[in-house]
Amino acid sequence: HDNVIWFINMGPNGEKWYFMLAMMQKLLGELPESFTMGFFYDVICTMHREMEHWQLLPKCLPWLKFATPVFHAYGHQWPCQLSYHPYKNLEFRCMDGEGCKREWNLLNGIIPTC
Repeated sequence: HDNVIWFINMGPNGEKWYFMLAMMQKLLGELPESFTMGFFYDVICTMHREMEHWQLLPKCLPWLKFATPVFHAYGHQWPCQLSYHPYKNLEFRCMDGEGCKREWNLLNGIIPTC
């Protein structure tokens, strides 16, 4: 629940939704089929829309749940908040989706940033 599983160097291109898609694909390859999995991502609304439009991971979509981390959710339009705010979705209960940021903060002195 809201824990870091892998660290990935995204290089000079920065944060893109398709990096999240690659991580999802890797994780789903490690889990039993039909295993319900929830994902938090800053622009999950865009990624989810692209996944549906381009039929990315179509067999998995029914058992994937998506949410925007709490502190990013308020920057999104109201319809997006209704669909992706974690406090408005029973699947995520009381998780805020900021676990990765808390983990990164703990490692701040160990991992240099540019």
